Amino acid sequence: EYEEALEFFNGLKTHLPGEVPILAVPGNHDVDRKKLEKFFSLQKNIVQQKVVDSFLRDKQQVNHYINKKVTEYKKFSEKLNPGLYPSKTDYFWVYKNNEKKVAVLG
Repeated sequence: EYEEALEFFNGLKTHLPGEVPILAVPGNHDVDRKKLEKFFSLQKNIVQQKVVDSFLRDKQQVNHYINKKVTEYKKFSEKLNPGLYPSKTDYFWVYKNNEKKVAVLG
């Protein structure tokens, strides 16, 4: 339903002042379940083992276990806000609005 969402948000943008990005954050419904590792659980293998920091520093692991599951979401996000994900290997984005002194990590 990304195309419908894109139409809605692009229509909404026409009513907002200037170049205001809409910061869409993926949820569990954005995960491509066909790309999940059948015998690998982030909760059991990473969180419970207390190796989150080292896991997230390993871009190859992040690409394999996180990014590949949200490929379609990232395509949608790029259409919604081109350039929001400057890195193709990171699992997050940072948006800074200096005028409002706000930063958002998604």
